[in-house]
Amino acid sequence: MKRTFFLFFLLLIVSCSKGFGDKIEIGNTTIFYTTKNEKGIAEKLAIYWTKNQIDGKEKQFIRILKYKEAYHLQLILREEFKSSALSFEEIKLFTELQSDLNKLVFTSLPCIIILCDGNFKEIYTPVSE
Repeated sequence: MKRTFFLFFLLLIVSCSKGFGDKIEIGNTTIFYTTKNEKGIAEKLAIYWTKNQIDGKEKQFIRILKYKEAYHLQLILREEFKSSALSFEEIKLFTELQSDLNKLVFTSLPCIIILCDGNFKEIYTPVSE
């Protein structure tokens, strides 16, 4: 019985860990992607994130999804985040970050930064297109 429970628990962990796709981990940042092309972008993003010291002290989770018009760069936020609490300066920083990423990382198709909850459900898009 214990052995069956352990195997079930192990399978549950393995299946949950693949829920957002494959991943790259660098420092405190985990970047999820689903295709071979997205892996190359995820690697470039990881280098950019580290080089520009965006990798903070707390865990960060990012997911890259490709759509026809743009890549969606989904960032999981802290639980207490409220979109109405974003200041003009914070929106300006997101705008600058998105612009920089589009020049240096997302060169073939632009990205849109999307702020998400812990399940990558969209909460807020700080930069209008």
